Amino acid sequence: MGKFGIVVICLVVLLAGVAGVASANTFTNTPTNYFVSWAEDGTNITVPIASLTGLTAADADGTTGDIREITYAFLGRWYTVENALTSTNKSAKATITRNSTVNPVDSTIQYTYSIKFTLDLSPGSISDE
Repeated sequence: MGKFGIVVICLVVLLAGVAGVASANTFTNTPTNYFVSWAEDGTNITVPIASLTGLTAADADGTTGDIREITYAFLGRWYTVENALTSTNKSAKATITRNSTVNPVDSTIQYTYSIKFTLDLSPGSISDE
């Protein structure tokens, strides 16, 4: 094989590697990547309780449920998924971080979530990444 053949093979390998990096580092913002069986019908969204760790039907009940449990489950799911991603696969325009503090005296743990959204001024939404 001549020098030309080696150069072509190296170029093909390089381009394949670049294509692989591009696809591996693409941020995906679809809800189903965060919540199993997410659905919408143009008017309503549906998130199965089972896709939110620790949430029960009693917690999610519209009349007797607990909005704190619902919010905690949503934040926990978002954080868990984001935390498992590599930094190049995370959104730069919607981020979530969590700190925890354990109090051994009263056997509690406190989670503090920080959420940041970077919006375009007009129309006031998150643009594609």
